Amino acid sequence: MLFSKIIKIPIIGWIMSMCLNLYRLPRIMTEMEIKLSNKMETNEQTYLKKLDSLHSTIMTEMEIKISNIMETNEQIYFNKIDSLQSVVELSRAEILDENKHKIDNSISHLKKSFLRDLETINIKQHNLKPILGSESTQSNLISSINNKDEEYDSYNLLPVEILYALVEDKTAVIGHYSNVFNNYANINNLPEVKAFKPNIRTLIEDVTGVDNIIISNINLSSLILLSQELLFEMGQKIKGNLYLPVRTSKDPICVVWEEGFSISEKNDETYFRWAEGDSKKALIKLYNTNLFSVEAEINFTSYALCGHGYLYIRGSFVQQCYDLSKPANINIKFIVDPGENAIFFDFYGDIVSSGVDHRKLSFNISNFNCRVHGNEISQTALNCTYPVYLNDDYIRKTLHKSGFYEVSAKVYRNHGFFSKDLPISKYLYPDGYQIQGQVSDYYESNDQITLYRAYRLENKRED
Repeated sequence: MLFSKIIKIPIIGWIMSMCLNLYRLPRIMTEMEIKLSNKMETNEQTYLKKLDSLHSTIMTEMEIKISNIMETNEQIYFNKIDSLQSVVELSRAEILDENKHKIDNSISHLKKSFLRDLETINIKQHNLKPILGSESTQSNLISSINNKDEEYDSYNLLPVEILYALVEDKTAVIGHYSNVFNNYANINNLPEVKAFKPNIRTLIEDVTGVDNIIISNINLSSLILLSQELLFEMGQKIKGNLYLPVRTSKDPICVVWEEGFSISEKNDETYFRWAEGDSKKALIKLYNTNLFSVEAEINFTSYALCGHGYLYIRGSFVQQCYDLSKPANINIKFIVDPGENAIFFDFYGDIVSSGVDHRKLSFNISNFNCRVHGNEISQTALNCTYPVYLNDDYIRKTLHKSGFYEVSAKVYRNHGFFSKDLPISKYLYPDGYQIQGQVSDYYESNDQITLYRAYRLENKRED
C-alpha cells in the first residue's frame, strides 16, 4: 500500500509538469519565433550594411583617377561586383529560404545603381549631358560607335552609292568606312570625300569649315540626336545639310526576345517560346523610343515541362513568383522607362530533355502579349537588337529645336531597292514644327533605316 502511494506521487508530479509545459508551450513557441525573427532581421540588417559599405567603397574608388575609368577602373569595378556576389552568398547562408528572393532583389537594385553610376560617368567623360532615365541608352551608343560590323551591316539597307550621291562641295563623311566611299569614288571617276573617324570628343573640331555633313555611322547618328547641345553646336558650324541615318521603329515601343528563349513555335492557335539550355534563365527586353516613361501591361501563360517548379519574374516592378505545377495565367503592369528595359525570368525546377532534337527545356511562355495604352506592341526576332530605336516625332522636334529650318526624310529597305519619301516638316515658332500627313502611314517594316536630311538655312530647302 505504502509502495503504491510512493509510486503515485512521482507519476502525479510528472503529469502536472507535463500539463504545465503544455500550457506554456504556445508562449515558448511565440518567444522562439520572436527570437528567430530577430535573428533573421539582424542578419538582413548586417547583410544590407555590408552592401552599403561595399557600395561606398566602390564609389570612392571609381571617383579616384576618374579619367581612366573606361580602361582600368571599369575592370576594377566589375571585379568588385563579383566580390559583392561572394559577400551575398556568405550572408544568404544565414537567412531562411523565404527571405532569399528579398535579398536577391536588393542585390539586383544595388547592381543597377552601380551600373547607372558608371554609365553617367562614361557620358560625362565624352562631354555630353546625361538624359535622366536614358543614361543606359546613351552609354550603350557611346560604346556601339566603335562597332564597325553594325555600321557595315547598315549598308545592306542604305548602300554607299546612295550616301555618296548626296556629296556636294565641302562635304565631310563621318564613319569607319571612308575607304569604302573613296573606293566607290575612284571606280566611278568621282572626287574623293573628306572623311573622319566617328569620335564624339573631336566631332565639333572635325566638322569646322565644312558645309555639309554625312554621318554614315548609324549609332553616332542616334547619339547626336540624343545630345541636343552637341547637335545645336554642329548646326552652328555648318551652312548646308546634315544627313543622319537612323534605325526607326514602326512602334514607339518594341519587344525583343533575348538569350535563353527559343524561336517562336506554334501549335494550333497557341504560339510559344521555350526557355532552353542549362541555365533555366531567360530574358526579354522592351525598347522605349520615347524620352518619357509609359505604362505597359504584359499577359501570357506559362508552365513547367517537368510538371512542377517556381518561376520568378523581375524587372522595373517588384519580383513576382508563380507556381508552375499547373499552367499559370500571368498579368503584370509596370513602367517602361526610355531606352532599354529588361525582364528577367528565373526558373526553380527540373530541366527535361525532350523531343526528337533532345533540347533541354524548363518552362515556356505562350501567347505573350504586350500592350501600351491599349495598343498591342510588335515583337522582333530572337537576338535582333540595336542600341536604340528613335521615333520620327522626337527626331524632328530635336532637329528643329537645334536650328534646322526644314527636315525631310526617306525610308530605305532591302539594299535601297525599296524606298519611300516621308513628309517634309518646317520649323514652327517657338518649339514645334508643322507637317502634312501621318508619318506612321509610311512605315511598313521594322527592318529599315530612315535617312533624315536637315536643312540649316531656309534658302537651302527643296520644294
